Amino acid sequence: MFYPAYVDLAAAFFYPLGNTPAACLTQHLPPELPARVLALGCGDARNVLFTAYCEAARADARPIDITSCDLQRAVIARNILLFSLILDDRDGRNQHAVWSIYYHQFLDSASFELLQRHAKTLTETSSSLDEWHRGPHGSCLRVCDSATLAAVHEVWLSYVNADARPSRAEFERAKQAQEAIGGAGINVSITAARSAAPSAVDAVLDAPRLFKQYWRSGTTDGPGATAKTDVPNPMFSGQMDNLTLHYGTDPLLGFHLATAYLPLTHASPLNPNQVQHGLGLDPLVKTARLQFEAWCDAFRRRSRQFTLRFFVGEAMTFCHVLHQKLTAADDAAQWYRGPYMPDPLILDADDYRSGQAPTVFNVIDTSNLIDHFGSLNLLVATAPLLDGSQAATLVTESLVRRHEADQPPMDALLCGNASALSTLLGLFPVQYWTNTSLVSSTQESLLQSFQDGNATQLHSRLTWKNRIPAGSVQPSRLHYDETDLAQLLYQTYLTMFEGEDPSVLMAKRSARHVSNVSTPYYTRASFAAFLRFVKGRVEADWSKAATLLLDLIDKDNKLMLGQDYLQELRVQMHLFDVCSGLIPEFPLEQMARRCREASQLAWSSLPNIVNVTLKVPRSKLRMFHEVGKGQLGNPPLICHTYTATERSSFAAIHLAFGTEHFTGERNTQDFALKIQQDGRGWHGESPLWVSFLVPTVILLSNARTLSIKLALQPTPHAIGSFASKLDDTLGIFDVSLDNTEHVFITRCRPNISVAPHVLPPVKKQDNDGLTTQTNVRIQITANFLTGTARISNLTGRVILLSHDLKTKLSHGAAVDTVQISPCVIAVKIGTESSHPQLHFPVPILKVQSKVRIARKSSYIEVIVPIASPSMKHYFPNFIHPIFPERSGPITWNAPYLPVSNLPVIDTKASHKTPWLNIHLSSAWSHREIRIRDASLDSASPTGDHFETRIAFKDSLLTIFSHFGDRDASTTQTPFFTLSNPSAGGVHVLILASAIRLDLASQSVVLDAACIPLTLDIVRDIAPALQELHKHPLCQVKVDGAELSAWKAALPAMAERARTWAHGTGGKCAYNRGAKSIPLSFADGESVLCACGTGVFPDGYGDGWGLEASAAAALTRVAVRVAVAPVFSSGMVERQQEVPAFSGDKDSSGGGGAAGVAAAGVGGRGATTEAPPGGCAVCGRKERDGGGELLRCSRCKTVKYCSPECQRKDWKAHKVGCRAATQ
Repeated sequence: MFYPAYVDLAAAFFYPLGNTPAACLTQHLPPELPARVLALGCGDARNVLFTAYCEAARADARPIDITSCDLQRAVIARNILLFSLILDDRDGRNQHAVWSIYYHQFLDSASFELLQRHAKTLTETSSSLDEWHRGPHGSCLRVCDSATLAAVHEVWLSYVNADARPSRAEFERAKQAQEAIGGAGINVSITAARSAAPSAVDAVLDAPRLFKQYWRSGTTDGPGATAKTDVPNPMFSGQMDNLTLHYGTDPLLGFHLATAYLPLTHASPLNPNQVQHGLGLDPLVKTARLQFEAWCDAFRRRSRQFTLRFFVGEAMTFCHVLHQKLTAADDAAQWYRGPYMPDPLILDADDYRSGQAPTVFNVIDTSNLIDHFGSLNLLVATAPLLDGSQAATLVTESLVRRHEADQPPMDALLCGNASALSTLLGLFPVQYWTNTSLVSSTQESLLQSFQDGNATQLHSRLTWKNRIPAGSVQPSRLHYDETDLAQLLYQTYLTMFEGEDPSVLMAKRSARHVSNVSTPYYTRASFAAFLRFVKGRVEADWSKAATLLLDLIDKDNKLMLGQDYLQELRVQMHLFDVCSGLIPEFPLEQMARRCREASQLAWSSLPNIVNVTLKVPRSKLRMFHEVGKGQLGNPPLICHTYTATERSSFAAIHLAFGTEHFTGERNTQDFALKIQQDGRGWHGESPLWVSFLVPTVILLSNARTLSIKLALQPTPHAIGSFASKLDDTLGIFDVSLDNTEHVFITRCRPNISVAPHVLPPVKKQDNDGLTTQTNVRIQITANFLTGTARISNLTGRVILLSHDLKTKLSHGAAVDTVQISPCVIAVKIGTESSHPQLHFPVPILKVQSKVRIARKSSYIEVIVPIASPSMKHYFPNFIHPIFPERSGPITWNAPYLPVSNLPVIDTKASHKTPWLNIHLSSAWSHREIRIRDASLDSASPTGDHFETRIAFKDSLLTIFSHFGDRDASTTQTPFFTLSNPSAGGVHVLILASAIRLDLASQSVVLDAACIPLTLDIVRDIAPALQELHKHPLCQVKVDGAELSAWKAALPAMAERARTWAHGTGGKCAYNRGAKSIPLSFADGESVLCACGTGVFPDGYGDGWGLEASAAAALTRVAVRVAVAPVFSSGMVERQQEVPAFSGDKDSSGGGGAAGVAAAGVGGRGATTEAPPGGCAVCGRKERDGGGELLRCSRCKTVKYCSPECQRKDWKAHKVGCRAATQ
């Protein structure tokens, strides 16, 4: 009901395997925190298995409870079978068979027999929930409800009864379905390039070849395979649910394929070159199988750590039922399990009755459901299930590009201005507000370059938090003026239903926009659920705001169908407890007379909302079978109630195929309709049952003349495909209200035992909108540009409570403000030592603020504009936000890493392509590249210095390049300093150990020891520093602003690599009264807590080439860190484009990221201490081709081997060069 009901005949596909690389589900949680994960649209098992691999790197085994939900029962059945197979295969001897069973469309006889034996075991222990949970797998593999168990039991039974005779019928059917749809085709697939990042370009040639091979043979076995694989694998069959195997199914897409191409050290984890078995396999296949084996082994060893729960049904309904579990004592279900599923959703497992199963979570992963449901539907359903911890994270993922080139992506995602909508929702999209991602855009740019400007795919992941942590201060809800709030909600309404606006349709005629509005996400029920959600997260006179909103909607003339949906909107707003008094009622005497006219409503007592069910004959649906699947698409359906002069439309409808059964006496309130589902759906013979809720008054007002119609929603695609086959309303079937053969009016919806009722009152988030701090109360208000849905600024009001403060303010005490973080401003009142803090929901700009002082009324107001994440000099200390908590710091935008389990790049190997620098150089946005290039090319002083973020990224490029690049012009060294020449010189030492592949982010990470220098540390390691200076040392020059950015980021870098626990009871400096992290920005003071000091694996630093005593002294005072490149967010800024792919793996284009890499490998502000008299950049003793070194023509002192080295060093050298010549 939250999204339109579609005709799903054309694209009824079975999705057994995922199409994006595996993600670690616990990566956003501190290692000690027990994980409660909700995986919606879970798909295959890759994320759970990869999570087990990541967790296996940790010494302590925290409990991990994962609830997995998928609409397709065969997906859940496959996953439970796989996990149980892994658990039963205690010594891993059946690993090859397990791979084949899960990934191959055809099996050898031995694997097929193993599958059937195991499926038989599962069916024998799954006759009831109690039996399953007491069985051999029940302690680890739990089932949420009896309907789910019955559904997967039936699937397992189909495996047991599968035919072992060779057949390729279903395999060929999948190919034919794609040809009929006319899509991209089964012959070309390059999306595996996404899985091979950061070496995506290498997979562009190999992936399509292997994809074709898989769809020719049905296996990943190479040509040398000995076993005969001709038995169809029932695990890939969707026939029992009338599903066709998806044409893009590819076993390799869920793995991290870069290890097949990049040089790894001999002892590296997941090095496919060190595996003896698998000879004859393609390197990509070998890589995927090795990872699968490692993941399975980790899950097997850590199985006691895991509780896996499974649910079959629609994700958003599941979320709403979980949420109701928290607020309603009545277990009677009023939600359907999913589209075309007529059974109610009841979580009847004992785990939910006893409270053992979680109903709130600290991680919610939504896969790419945002592409299917829309962001507002998804956020409204999931956000209430996040627990109250600061670590709680909601993850959304998208694979579909829906925004136009000139439209901000975040605005398109949220159906309005990103700042206004994220503030309204009370959610904080981290990558957007930090303008930072750990994922490069290179692979997406590469894939788009193959689509001739018609890119439909764009992979992106966002993490959402409930709010910015405020320490011990309870943040307040945002205050809104009711008129402004109504206007914002109204504009959101218009955007949600812009497909009904003719002016928008005419203005945006791109193929992408036509496709978008032809598959709408929202119904009026969606909007009502959104309003209910907002109601609990804002502070305003809600009744007044709702009244103003309804008035705007009633008078709206922009949406051509807006007036038709007013009755549905009122019904849904009433049921979602948005406001009361929306459903009109007849006076009793009028109602009695009208009931006599409407025979189906001659009840003794009439509710104000009833259910109408329409029985649509199968003959009326034949046209959908007669239309070509390429033309059919997935048109949305709606119902109308209409007379000759009036019409009301309803899109929140439920569909089901099946046979009917009645209880109670017809034409009474006890009459009920039961539907037995026909699993054949559109391919069966049963009628289609369409049910929806209507105000009773509609039926009573026009009982004699009212008709009911099922129709297609008039989208551009539906009109183009069906206008010639249907009437001008796109009607499919209509009958009069008094047609008792096809129209059924009931108190309850089919198969539901309770009448539609108002949801429990919404639970307000946090407090009453006022936060009490010491002697003050705080109120935050959103202010809007007049008549718009854009926030102009925010007002923070400090209301003085104490008599002393009121007296001081009234007597003229000075008031000052200080911005202490992107979202917090402290207010200083006179000489008071305690400063009230204004915690704003989003980053703000104090430099453009205004202060109002009401000395008589005893309050202070600070009016601040919202900062734009794309603005110049945007908060460089807000790249990796980190917040102190009692249990330990909480990092945002810095996922925890199983560092020791990550593959290690062999930096000593010769590189055929500059993959590392191309990857690193995509860190800058298109805007940043222009600024960077202008600065690097400038030989004269400029008043517009580098943005600190650009400089920070440049320093990262310098460090990675000098450690990992064997370019002849770059001195390779593991030793780096962060040096601010104008403020004491060296402040931080970074001693690199290895470059590892960050598998989850498809990037690289520098595994390093970090020493933020203090006077005590310098004295302690003085002999080691002397030894260090005997070796090449790369000095990364930074200014004060960049040094602060590094100090802000280092704690998060340490957290990412953490294998140790923070001290408790005040033993850790972070929880010993620290108000913020880092501990200090001051020169010579501690930046990090001491808990992780000296904690390194044995042999760490052996490759540094230092004396053993020096290496030991350095690691004794160092902390292990994971230093990663950072990239601008594609949700904020335009990303770089890669050069057009030439088809030659060894080619490297000269534009885009490649051009930047070639031009700036040396980085900005870096010099390498080389043997005296050498080139200032690379240390060479003579020029290229021989001859004496060149000298700088201005200062005549610094030497270079080539003009290229001089250009690389110019940004760093020009300040000193100018000083030397003045």
